[in-house]
Amino acid sequence: MSTFINKKVIPYILAGYPNLKTTQTLLRHCHALGLTFIELGIPFSDPSADGPVIQAAASIASRSFDFTTLYQLLKQLKSEGLRFEFTMMTYANPLFVSGAENTLKRYSEVGVKGLLIPDIPFEERHFIDSLFKEKPPIQNVWMISENLSDKELSTIVKHSHYYLYLVSYLGTTGKSVDSTETLKTVIHKVKAIKDIDVAVGFGIRSKADAENILKFADGAIIGTQIITRLNEGTDKACDLLKTLSDNAS
Repeated sequence: MSTFINKKVIPYILAGYPNLKTTQTLLRHCHALGLTFIELGIPFSDPSADGPVIQAAASIASRSFDFTTLYQLLKQLKSEGLRFEFTMMTYANPLFVSGAENTLKRYSEVGVKGLLIPDIPFEERHFIDSLFKEKPPIQNVWMISENLSDKELSTIVKHSHYYLYLVSYLGTTGKSVDSTETLKTVIHKVKAIKDIDVAVGFGIRSKADAENILKFADGAIIGTQIITRLNEGTDKACDLLKTLSDNAS
């Protein structure tokens, strides 16, 4: 039975925004709060799946971002005993420019377990599959949505082995979730095909939103609101993360 997410809030941390020192602070804070399942955003100047808040932050972070420097940061955290389970959320361009196969191999050593690339459709999965050997250290994470046909959904689910990312509405990140009934229906269909975790992202702004999603989903991803608070100061972002944690006192 697939229960590795275990009804958890999943913070989206944009690497290098506004700098890597802040990224390190946020990750340390997440670990102290027990928020160790992280979606790690790789900044890109044209993040097509993200709304204006993350787009603006990614544009700033991408100017100085370097895969090697981030790897060293994660390696340092691991050497200190901090353990995370990361999903790397990136786009095709920065990953392939970095030398995708070597980059993924190195990152698998510091806790990256999943790879989410919104601008590579499922139909072109061979581009990603070709990077992995017989026993892939990192698994693909595919996005699903309400507009998939039953056949399309079934094909994606059957080829997925880690978890699925269910977008709560069509479009880019940053809006609110208006209704959960369709999400429940999609998750019911997924579970009927295979026992695999489903995390919901887009539009989750608070602990209350997350708790509502976690009534029927395995994970709740929150990103835009973290960036919004971070724009007000690192302390504000840390305060938000504390409210999201089951360990908050």
